[in-house]
Amino acid sequence: MFHCLHRAIGEHLRILCEWGLNLCTFVLSPAQEAELEIEKVKAQQMQISGEERRKTLQEETRQHQHRAEYQDKLARRRYDDQLAQQVRVPSSHT
Repeated sequence: MFHCLHRAIGEHLRILCEWGLNLCTFVLSPAQEAELEIEKVKAQQMQISGEERRKTLQEETRQHQHRAEYQDKLARRRYDDQLAQQVRVPSSHT
């Protein structure tokens, strides 16, 4: 998608150069300037939203990892307790 957009922009610039137009002298109407500013703000908001989502996912991942480590620790402790109890209580079959 971006490759096609890049190609289209390049083509437009080539046409403008052929027409002898200087992009620095290209003037936007106030409405176009306002629309451009709105698009910039939308892009910034999307970037901020993406960064916040990334941070949220990182925190969720950290919490899930911590929870898994804790559950593993509890399971190991239960297993160790079971082994210790079996050692203390001799088997009645011997």
